[in-house]
Amino acid sequence: KMGKARAIVPEPMDAPVNTYPTERLTHLSAVDLANEFTNSAKTMMVDVNVCKESDAVQTLLALCEKYGGGDVVLNSDE
Repeated sequence: KMGKARAIVPEPMDAPVNTYPTERLTHLSAVDLANEFTNSAKTMMVDVNVCKESDAVQTLLALCEKYGGGDVVLNSDE
């Protein structure tokens, strides 16, 4: 109705501009990745608390209290 042929097959996607999704930060260790995450979160004004696994429960409870308590949604991932 608009004078164009009907497109039945989608046009192919353009080639990616860079390889960041598959190659960026792959050279970093787990500790370096955690530090990179923490630093980028802080630049976005996000509150980051780093703790030992044994202190995770107490740290989480303290954060909940810091932000007013209330309901918390948790998943059951290991």
